[in-house]
Amino acid sequence: MEKPFQWVMDRKKKKIVLGIFISVVIVAGIVFIPIGIDAAGPAPKFIEENWIELDKIANISKFNSAIGHGFPLPWDETSKKHYFRAFNSCGDSNEDVKVFAPTDAIITWIMDESHRLDNGEIRGKQLHLVSTTHPSIEFTLFHINIEKTNLRVFQRVKAGDELGFCDMRDECDTDIAVMRGGQSISWFELLSEDLREEYEDRGLKLEDVIKSEEEIRETKEDGYGFDNEDPDDWIQLSWINCTV
Repeated sequence: MEKPFQWVMDRKKKKIVLGIFISVVIVAGIVFIPIGIDAAGPAPKFIEENWIELDKIANISKFNSAIGHGFPLPWDETSKKHYFRAFNSCGDSNEDVKVFAPTDAIITWIMDESHRLDNGEIRGKQLHLVSTTHPSIEFTLFHINIEKTNLRVFQRVKAGDELGFCDMRDECDTDIAVMRGGQSISWFELLSEDLREEYEDRGLKLEDVIKSEEEIRETKEDGYGFDNEDPDDWIQLSWINCTV
């Protein structure tokens, strides 16, 4: 006895749907399981290249500071990223301080910044890069002028590749954020020993880079916050080869 045509078609559809479901699960496993494994354990100290011309930077804000605004969410009480402030002679320009890929990576997103200058011009682009060696780690570089590099989404870059310039107009600073497995971490947690020494040679003590809960509480008790900048939230660098 022949099976009804509709019954056969329904069975074929179920097999197709099941096949698609299994394929999606397999692909998701291939992509997300390695990311989950990569995000486990201590942060890897693999960054060999600086993301910015350090000799032109005068100050760096601390992780968990009250500099700028709440991050990664606007209502966060602290900023989980670092601002890099240039010397006055290096700032107020969008083609002076160079920006580089800190590691081999894929550019996953390029978007206009929300900050506009007085003349209405957008203050640079926001670049998102995912490391190809540690796929759980994503870098966000803010206020970047990419006009001379013509970057595009899904482009692969090598560590040390020039990405453009910091757009420091109006503010004289720019910033970097790092996510690992969906959690914010400090840029300084990823640096190789040689790169850490570059910062230490400029007077930056790595133990002071990330504010503790006690330091955050003291900042609030002293009346400081995003609307009233705490001077201790900035680390001043030395050994800078840039004319003030």
